[in-house]
Amino acid sequence: MTTRLEYPFLWLSHLQAIALCGVNNDFADKHIHQVPNFATILLDPRQVPFPQTIEQLLLLLSDINNISQRTSLIEKLTETAAEHRLL
Repeated sequence: MTTRLEYPFLWLSHLQAIALCGVNNDFADKHIHQVPNFATILLDPRQVPFPQTIEQLLLLLSDINNISQRTSLIEKLTETAAEHRLL
């Protein structure tokens, strides 16, 4: 059986990985360059949709040119996701 969402729960790992980049320097050193890709995957229409505030932050994080703001965006995303009980 094929579903519209295929595997709609990548946020279980990808959102956690983005948040870890904001709190663990060793993890961030290895994976912060992947944050735009993680954000893009989470915005895929086959994934479970997020609240609009989280989607807006993911859109900003998916922009590879937004390097200077990446740390503050990760912090804001982590706070907002926690408020929505996603982290």
